[in-house]
Amino acid sequence: MNTHDRLVELCQEIGGIAGCNGHYTAGLSRRIEATGKPVEELTLVELVALSHEYNVFYNKAHGE
Repeated sequence: MNTHDRLVELCQEIGGIAGCNGHYTAGLSRRIEATGKPVEELTLVELVALSHEYNVFYNKAHGE
């Protein structure tokens, strides 16, 4: 995948978080806080990985 395509993909993934429900974003926020880093200091890869991990947890917990 080239740089442009990866940039767009990462932006879409991160931007998609804003469209999630409040329960999801609150839980993801707790996961981010558990890293000990402010959200601004996470790398793009770290943020996307946390989001993917939390998405799996959230979907299992909510039967999706």
